[in-house]
Amino acid sequence: PDTYLGLELKLDMTDYVPEGFGTGDVCIVADGWLNIIDLKYGKGVPVSAIGNKQMRLYALGALKEYSMFSDIVNVRMTICQPRLDVISVDEISVAELLDWAENELKPKAALAFAGEGEFVTGDHCRFCKVKTCQALADYNLELVKQEFMDTDLGVMSPEQVSKTLLRTKSIENWLTALKEFALHKAVHDGV
Repeated sequence: PDTYLGLELKLDMTDYVPEGFGTGDVCIVADGWLNIIDLKYGKGVPVSAIGNKQMRLYALGALKEYSMFSDIVNVRMTICQPRLDVISVDEISVAELLDWAENELKPKAALAFAGEGEFVTGDHCRFCKVKTCQALADYNLELVKQEFMDTDLGVMSPEQVSKTLLRTKSIENWLTALKEFALHKAVHDGV
């Protein structure tokens, strides 16, 4: 009888992230638990709920929405990817979530919002809208440099070819993003 259900709920995270909001696909509050379920319908990359910052952000927004109605103690975050046949779950106490939000998220979000802070490259860059950052350029150029500087007498070994090909996706994606950026600037800004 004390269960709350929210579907496609706009979640406000501005207490921790300036102008931060998201949409919780499913939010269920029952028996001291907040359950956040995120449906990812694409066929792309499997996404883990374990330590997932997006899911934690959704949990913070849902806590803000529902904590006045229920004594929420724990959070369960589930990512469901039916087209990949993947379901991933993570759990965290509200105390741990709020500690993370105050001591890790909030300071970093404030720096990022102010245009400061540190750019960190990685697999997550494929989802970033800013493909022209210097950190991503340095990362990809260093990949190229490492791959081709370690050759013996200018001839790559089969192992080096294999290793290089495995790393090219990041470089290809970056170059494609740069081309799209340049084309957009040329068409829309005349640059």
